[in-house]
This record gives sequence, structure tokens and C-alpha cells, in this order.
Amino acid sequence: MTNRHVAEEFARSSGAMTLTIVQEGVAVEFLHERDGGGAFTLPVQGVALTHPYWDMALLRVDGLPADRPSLRFSTADPDELVDSGNREVVAIGYPGLDKHSSMEMQERIFRRIFGVKRLLPGRLRERRDVESYQRIVASLGHDCSTLAGASGSAVIDVTTGEVVGLHFGGEFLDMNFAVPALELARDSRVVDAGVAFDNPPPANAAYEAAWSEAEAAVLGSAGGGATPAGPHVQSTAKPSSWTAASASPTTVSVTIPLRIEISLGAPSVAGAAASPAEAPPGEHSPPAVPPPTAERRRPSSAPRFDFDIDALDRPAFSWPAALAGALACQLAYEGRSTVLAKARDVWRFDSCTFIDANETQCFVAARGGTALVAFRGTETLGDWIADLNVLGTSQPYGRVHRGFYFALEDARARLEQKLQTLRAGRVILTGHSLGGALATLAAAQWHGAHNIVGVYTYGQPRVGKADFAEFVAQRYPDNFYRFVNDDDVVTRIPPGYKHVGRLFHFDSGGHVEERLEAVAPQAGETEPPPLTMSEFDDLRARLLAQRAAAPGVLESARGEMVLEGFFPSASDHSIDRYVEKIAAQI
Repeated sequence: MTNRHVAEEFARSSGAMTLTIVQEGVAVEFLHERDGGGAFTLPVQGVALTHPYWDMALLRVDGLPADRPSLRFSTADPDELVDSGNREVVAIGYPGLDKHSSMEMQERIFRRIFGVKRLLPGRLRERRDVESYQRIVASLGHDCSTLAGASGSAVIDVTTGEVVGLHFGGEFLDMNFAVPALELARDSRVVDAGVAFDNPPPANAAYEAAWSEAEAAVLGSAGGGATPAGPHVQSTAKPSSWTAASASPTTVSVTIPLRIEISLGAPSVAGAAASPAEAPPGEHSPPAVPPPTAERRRPSSAPRFDFDIDALDRPAFSWPAALAGALACQLAYEGRSTVLAKARDVWRFDSCTFIDANETQCFVAARGGTALVAFRGTETLGDWIADLNVLGTSQPYGRVHRGFYFALEDARARLEQKLQTLRAGRVILTGHSLGGALATLAAAQWHGAHNIVGVYTYGQPRVGKADFAEFVAQRYPDNFYRFVNDDDVVTRIPPGYKHVGRLFHFDSGGHVEERLEAVAPQAGETEPPPLTMSEFDDLRARLLAQRAAAPGVLESARGEMVLEGFFPSASDHSIDRYVEKIAAQI
């Protein structure tokens, strides 16, 4: 047994409730503990059942010994268990590091060891109505210290050793939510599927109605691709204060398969994200990659977001200049009229020109003898990654990514004409995401033709091979600045290409580490490593499959609550996150 949202990570809906395995190499691992001790892995043959009402699924596995003991599921009323006072439970799962929550708290509780089997003590809490799969369900509350990676954990009553719930989500520092075992016992189809209940209560007609509704949807779609809405967990009650709880020395021995392991080629996938998981609402990493303009929020410290035009005239690096470049990248995502009005009327540039050539957009703003060229990134990040390849092209400055090169070529003639007209004595290039790659190529293309005094990129992909990296390092030894936020996925692709410039890497807490790529490209490993070709191919395959199953989903922004996905964080890629962290340095 696991969560339905876990099963949907490796199986695709062909009807309202029918799931077909689309990802090979799925298995259940019974061990994976901190000190090793072997492995007990069973291949997943298929999805036996996905519940139409609760976030629950049953998997068919191959090789389970006949004498393997199974856990018993409680039929006790959850309200009575809570009313009995301080009912101690444990969740057993694989909590992984959640960079969106308190790092200090996680490191203190888990001692910096994540992604291994844990017994997580806590107490039952009151039932709470939450939204799950577009229904309001009366979930069972508990306060075990789960993190991303814990979805599908059994919540076990310490007194009886019975499973009282199936953990599926939660709200940070408030409450976690589980499917009550009693409710599963009230569904005759779950009982008939072989889930072990002692004396199950009478069936609940509401569940049979839910099954009938799901089956009608399957028949109505005639076996087509009716894709159910994704899981969403949002509390409908007011948050209460969070309290930690520890169990008494009572000992219960249980053996349970908990971990869904998917062979995607990425070591990080086999850790916290292999059991796509619960994390606090509003803080999960989504299965679908959101656009880089999603989530515009200021941190509680409220750093200043002032555009300092004078900082661009100073020769040396400064945080106000870095912020000005990031704000220009942020503005580039806006429409033409907004860009022109803000650059001239608010930021006090003498002139501004917006250039839109095929799929490449940028603007050139000038004041005095300084011209700022800001390249826009892509607003459809998921589609962009899905369509990205690793083909290169050889140019006088080295071998570079073919797609990035031709994206610059679309706008290069108009840009060069504009710069010639301005006769600017100083040129500054900046870009976010794909825009950062274009700024990097422009720096190489225009070296010697224009006086490029600074290059600022934010969350840019890798652009060229070793010969290109050497070319840029020699021409821009101390005025190319590359910013990376935490584990921004875009900075890890495409495989086989290299980064250039001076790295400024922000960790999840906003602390910055600096490194010169040309001098120490591997020193300190201060940023996420590049994806391997296998990892990159798996990432693209998953995005392509998701796009085929639900067209447009890769373009949609993230909601307040999403569930843990398989990919490195895409929310870290947002230009707004870069603006916030750079502004905090001033």
C-alpha cells in the first residue's frame, strides 16, 4: 500500500481510475537503512487498485515470500483513539531534506542524515477536513516529524502495533494528515483486495458511489486519456500551534515495505524523491516544472528591491549592480509597453528598445555612455527542458550548444544595429535562464566589437564545451558573474557542457559562496553537479510523458500546495528568488 499520488509518478491514467505502468525499473525496497544490511527489493508488476476517494493505492509486486507477515489495519474509531488522550504512534518512512523548511530544525532533529528508513514518533491529533483530489476528506491528524519522502508511511499505534493511518500530506509546523485505516475498512473493495482488517465494519455506501462515479468516467472516456485532477492537500481549518512529541520506551517490532524506488539514473531520485512525498503545503517540489516567473513573494526580512542605475557605471563588482541586473531580467518577462515605461520613467534610462525576434526577446536600455542588454528567459520552462537537446555547433570562439546559438542569431543583427546606433562606450549584458545563455554567447560574439564591461547571469544553463569555456575565461577574467540559487535544475543542464565566469552560489538559507570557474571549477562543489546523460534523458522523458498525458500542465504555475516530485527543484529557478536573495545582501 502507498499513496495514489505516489503511484501516479510512475503510472499514467488511461481512464479515471485505471493506471498503466509507464516507467520501467519500479520496485519496493524493504530495507535501505542507515547502516546498510543488504537489500530486499521486489519489482512492481502493476497497480492493483487506486482509490477514487482517498489518496491510497495498492501495488502488485513479484517475489514476496508466502510466509512474509503482513501488518494488521486498525478498525478503531480515530475519534475514540484521540479522545483517549496522548495516543502515541510512529510513522515509518524515508524523510528527505526539505530545503523549503527550517534547515536548522531539520539538521537538529535528523542530524543531517536523510533518505534512510526512520521510525518517527508522535501522537495522534484530531481529524481535520482537507482537500484531496478535489474532495474534502476527514483526514486523521498526527504530529510525527515527517519530511519530503515520507508519503505512503504507515502510521502505527504503539500500543497495539496496528496501522491506524496511511500518511499522505501535511502543513509545516501545524499538522500531518493520514488516510484513516477505519475508512479503508469501510470500503468493501479494499477488503476484497486483501488488506488485512480484523472484523471490518459495515461498508460505507459513499465509497461504492465513488467507485461507480470513477467507473462511469472510465466508460465515458472509452478508454481514452481522461486524466484525474492531481492531488491537492489544503486544510480547511485554522492552523493550530505545532508541538513535537516523543514516544515512551514502549517497543513494537514491525516489518513493512515502505519505499518506492524508481531507476531514473539520478542518485538523488533513489533518495528522498524516490517515494514522491509529502511536504508542507506551499513548499513541495512539484511534479510539473513551473515557469520561472511563478511565486512572487518577498521574504519576511523585506530586503530592498531598488534599481540603482548608478551602480551600473561603477567598474568593480557590487551587490547593487548584481541586483540591477536581476531586476532587469525580471522586467524582461513583462510586455513591451511595461518594459519601455519602467525603464524610461522609473529607472531613468534615456532610451529603451524592446526586441522580439522569433522566440528571442530582450531589451536595450541606455543612459549616457552605458547600454544595458537584458535577455528574457523562457516562460514555458517545462516544455523548454522537454524539447532541449545536446547538439552543438562549432564557432570561432569554441563549440557551443546549437539551440542557444541560433536563438541569439534570431536577434543578433537587430541588437548589433541598435548598439552601433547608440555608440555606447560601455555595454553590460544580463540574462536569466535561457537569457543567461544568450548573454554568455553575446559576450563571446561581441568581444572586441563592443566594450563589454560586465556580464551578469542568473540560473543560466551550461553553454559550451571546454574550448568555449577557455575562450570566455581569457577574455572576461574578472567581470563575468554567474549566480546560482540553491539546486536550480536549469544550471545542471544540458549534460556535456561547461559553465564559465565567477560563481556566486546561494544555499537554501541565502548564504553565498564565491568561486572562479576558470581557476577552480571543482573546488568545494558549491553548486549542484551537472546531470548525467542518463539523468537528463530520464528528465526529458518524464516531462514529455507528462505533457502528452496533460497538455499545458508544464506551463502552469504552482499552486499553494503540491506534492513532492522526482526532479530537482524548479522553484529555485524563479528570477524572483534570485532577486530576493541578492537584495538581502545589500
